[in-house]
Amino acid sequence: QPPLPLIECSAFHTNLSTVSTCPLLTVAPQSAVQSYVRLGRVHQLDLAQPFASDSIVFMSLRDLPELPALGLVREALLAVARAGATAA
Repeated sequence: QPPLPLIECSAFHTNLSTVSTCPLLTVAPQSAVQSYVRLGRVHQLDLAQPFASDSIVFMSLRDLPELPALGLVREALLAVARAGATAA
């Protein structure tokens, strides 16, 4: 069971800065995480199944009502994924 979200922010540098001062987790691009690790501000956790380096991870909170713009982004990403699957 993953931890419950306490803060939601789309700016991963803000998230990394926040978690560097308290016991929270965040998801961020490895290049950004490595910068904060070199500065000694965060620790990188190794995942049993890491995200691929060229993947886009789209996350939203399940319990919140869906915003129309969020639905449009989801549909656009699904359409691109389907088009890529048929082109391969």
